[in-house]
Amino acid sequence: MQDYQNEMFPDVVGITDADMIPDPKPEFTLSATPAFSPKSLFVDAEKCVVWQHTARDADKLVDADIRPLAESIKASDQQVPVRVRRLEDDRLEIVAGVRRWKAIRLLNDEGYPVKLLVQIVQMDEDAAFRFAAAENGPRSDLTPIERARFYQAAIDHQYHTGKACADAFGLHKASISRVLDVLRVLQFVGKKIDDHRAISAAQASWLMSLLRNVNDEADPTDEGFEGDRHAEVIAAIDAAAPGSAAEVFGQLRQALAPSHKDGGIDIVVDDDIILGSVTRSKSGAVRIAIGPEAGSVELPMLMASIRVALTTLRAG
Repeated sequence: MQDYQNEMFPDVVGITDADMIPDPKPEFTLSATPAFSPKSLFVDAEKCVVWQHTARDADKLVDADIRPLAESIKASDQQVPVRVRRLEDDRLEIVAGVRRWKAIRLLNDEGYPVKLLVQIVQMDEDAAFRFAAAENGPRSDLTPIERARFYQAAIDHQYHTGKACADAFGLHKASISRVLDVLRVLQFVGKKIDDHRAISAAQASWLMSLLRNVNDEADPTDEGFEGDRHAEVIAAIDAAAPGSAAEVFGQLRQALAPSHKDGGIDIVVDDDIILGSVTRSKSGAVRIAIGPEAGSVELPMLMASIRVALTTLRAG
């Protein structure tokens, strides 16, 4: 493991095997560093500042978001250190662990005298982005828009292309693009949705796939296209009533979903994203029709969805 770290992270000093930086593969796992490793120490939370490219939007974290963590720290102490790097003015910049830092600050504000457990690691921007991506990869409490902003920052300030970013983080380029759709879709539905944090990557990818239809210069005479599809999508967006992400996208799916008068079965992913349909002709032949939405879905997931639809059709 140490040889791998020396090869892949030559610019990182002070990382030991205990840090468990994972191999760059599509599925990250990150084990917590033992709380009292040689590089860990306690500092005043006020001495720390947040790295500008951190995935977590610290300003949007309210007491309710961090109260359970604060109570856990109060009862059992902080178990996992915050990863920081030292700045020239001797302050510490948080690369990973913003919620832990906010929880300690909340306890301090309430009169509970506890310091922040940190691990100081020397790393450049590339290593910081990769380290933050590894730690945040498996986190379910990171909202899609936070993840999208992190990927966009990585592209803008370090990797310049989606492919280079995906390679650095050990992800598929399509996975990066799918998450970035959460940001892209805001220009179309941002004013309709009351809380952008609730927009899922699946919802955004579905709508963007429809809007890309014309941008990709698809032939409007192709089967499945009826006139100006782009104008139809924009009209549906304009007609949608403002509300939550679920409400707005629900209206759009209802307005834009194809009708199946022939008894076809929808090909569905993520419970609500329709990719196409399977139908049976009078002669018994099965026809599979895939829409442009399928372009943003990885092949194994697409094949599994088609298999489910075929099974349902045969059972009927």
